[in-house]
Amino acid sequence: MLIGELSKRSQFSRDTIRYYEKLGLIHIGTERRNDSNYKNYPPEVLNRLRHIHILKECGFTLREIQRLLVNDGKYHVCDSLPSQLAGKISAIEKKVAELLEFKESLFKIQQACNSRCDTSNGMPDCVDTGHGKKKTSPCC
Repeated sequence: MLIGELSKRSQFSRDTIRYYEKLGLIHIGTERRNDSNYKNYPPEVLNRLRHIHILKECGFTLREIQRLLVNDGKYHVCDSLPSQLAGKISAIEKKVAELLEFKESLFKIQQACNSRCDTSNGMPDCVDTGHGKKKTSPCC
């Protein structure tokens, strides 16, 4: 398939596909050119692009993907994968904890506010500024 078709089917832009070729993430070889010298990408390249997409969605950087998919023969590609996955999981858990804290803060503001709050320096009083001052009564 030509790059336009590959782009449509993979949902990667032509420039991204060319960049991935430059990085060595995908390779077609010189024998895969048609009579007009256009590259003819085999189905394996589409599968490889789908793998790259999955890895990117899982939070892998292009450098990490390159280490996984471009084997120089010095080590097995999965040698560092368990520790990488543990790091990714740890980062996700940290992000989830942060998001839960944000959610709790928003919930507290929502409970304290009925859209008629006084303001102080442009900030609604129902938004806790975190300066340690406890309000004795709700702002709203």
